[in-house]
Amino acid sequence: MSGKDKGAEVYFNILSEAIKEVGEKVVVGVIMDNAAVCARAGRLVEDTFPTIFHVPCAAHCLDLMLHDIGRTDWVKEVVGKGNDLVKFFMNHQRVRDIFYVHSSRRQLLRPAATRFATNFHMLDGLKKQRNALVVTVSHDARWKPTVVPHAQRDTFYEMEEIVLDGAGFWEGVNKVISAVYDIVLLLKVVDGTGPTVGKVYAKMDKAVERLRANSKLKKDEQEDIEEMVLRRWNAMTTPLHCAALFLDPEYRSYKPQNDPEIQDDFYTWLYTWWNMYLLDTLQQMPEMGHNVIDWDDPPTEEEQKEQAGRAKFAERRLKPIESTGEDAAPPADEGGEEGGDEVDDHRREPCELNVI
Repeated sequence: MSGKDKGAEVYFNILSEAIKEVGEKVVVGVIMDNAAVCARAGRLVEDTFPTIFHVPCAAHCLDLMLHDIGRTDWVKEVVGKGNDLVKFFMNHQRVRDIFYVHSSRRQLLRPAATRFATNFHMLDGLKKQRNALVVTVSHDARWKPTVVPHAQRDTFYEMEEIVLDGAGFWEGVNKVISAVYDIVLLLKVVDGTGPTVGKVYAKMDKAVERLRANSKLKKDEQEDIEEMVLRRWNAMTTPLHCAALFLDPEYRSYKPQNDPEIQDDFYTWLYTWWNMYLLDTLQQMPEMGHNVIDWDDPPTEEEQKEQAGRAKFAERRLKPIESTGEDAAPPADEGGEEGGDEVDDHRREPCELNVI
């Protein structure tokens, strides 16, 4: 798409060609990121192909969720201090060399500019290297202000105070990690390989439950983060997520059939698929004359002869009745194919008065 128009129509045309190439019946959904132009293209796909869903990219949604959380004041403060600490220890050669002695040459993770989850990976890396950092600034004789240029002396003392937890930095790190741990873990799952659409709903639901039960967060902090999470989650979830969870054997104990939202979205997907299947079946049915469907196989030649013989035999028995009128007695049964017991004609028996 480099150097080309990137409007919604362009994206839709590309997707439409791909869908027609592989066949509409085998496409369940199209996955794109959450840019406005992609969302419009997804709606065009759903309007044109009623059985195909537009599914926002889960990895992108979760990354934006972490971006929203990272913009809150108390999280921003902790992440900012962590970034400054990583830069100080990794950008100054003498500082880095002293740290490597105590960390077994393990580096501190640097956050990426466009991947907001890396801020929390960075904090997790600092937490794991806390002992090495503390030993570096408090027990190594080489740790002196002279290891950095004179212009960096103030920064030297600030970083030393952060490491020694003079401002409660490590408590803030633990607090932030506990708030986003399940979201980062889910991001790792959906950003990996293999089918994960059936795992997203249950894991996201579990993350919200753990967030509400997080004792390290204040009530207002919990509510703020929960609002950000649910806003992004509502934009990300689709009937496909619920249908996949409903059919996933891993979550049988989760009892998805008891969740109204999962149940409703599952039936939304099911009815969409069933309507397509029913329409396809009706189109493939051969036309029957006068809207009558003949469910039986046509009779064989022997069966036709047998039916003709039965009709002639019935006509022969009816002839005496036609010639003598309504009061005529029915003829005695002549046996044959329609054999049975003889029927006596009680209407012609003599009447014996003495018996009466």
